Amino acid sequence: MYQPPEKQSDFEVVRGEARVQINQEKQKVRVTFKDPSIVSNPIVLPLSNCQCTPMYEGMFMVTMSKDLEKLYSIRPINGVFKVTTFRFVKDANDVPVIKQHPKWDYQYFTVMLQIVDGNYKGLEIPYTLHYNFGEFVDLEGNHVVAYTKVGANSKHTPRLREYLTFAGAWEEGALAYKDNVLPDLETRILKARKTFNVIVKDGWIDSIFIQDE
Repeated sequence: MYQPPEKQSDFEVVRGEARVQINQEKQKVRVTFKDPSIVSNPIVLPLSNCQCTPMYEGMFMVTMSKDLEKLYSIRPINGVFKVTTFRFVKDANDVPVIKQHPKWDYQYFTVMLQIVDGNYKGLEIPYTLHYNFGEFVDLEGNHVVAYTKVGANSKHTPRLREYLTFAGAWEEGALAYKDNVLPDLETRILKARKTFNVIVKDGWIDSIFIQDE
C-alpha cells in the first residue's frame, strides 16, 4: 500500500547540553557539548554569531545551526524560574503560527517564556502546547473560543487551560472565535504581563505553577 513520503523540516538544528564560555575580551564564545556523539570538538564562534541575548556562561541546553556556525539559543537545563510570556512563535508573515505534527494527528503552537529575575534573567524557554480550540455558540448567539478534547483522559487540554489562566488570557472575558485564535490570545497575554513559575527538567518545561503569597 502506498504511503506518502515524510518531508523533513527545513529548519534543522543541533541541540544538546553544552558548556558555554565567553573569552575575556567578550568577542568569542566557546561551546563544548557534553555528549561527544553530538559534536566531538569544542566550537568557537564570534559573539556576533550568537542570536541569544543576554549571553551567560555555564551549562545550558544549547541550540545551534546544523553547520555549527550560529548559536540560536541557550536555556537552563534544570531549575525553578519565575517567568512571563515574552512572545508567540510566528511564521514568515509575523503571525503566531499553528503547526501540524508531522506524524501524529494534532496541532500545536509554541510560546516563549522569559525569565524575569535571578541569575538567568532574560533567557527564553519554549513552551509547546496543543492547539485544542474550537468554536462554541453561547446563549447570546456569539461564536466564541472553547476548549476541545476535554475528556477524562485528556492531559494536553488541562495543560493548555492552566497556561492560559496563569497568563491572563481570560481576564477580559470570552474571545471571539477565528480560524487562528493565537494573534488575539497573544495580544491579551502580552497586555496582561502576568508572571508565574516553571519547573524545568532536562532543558524543557515540566510543569508550571503560581507561587502562593
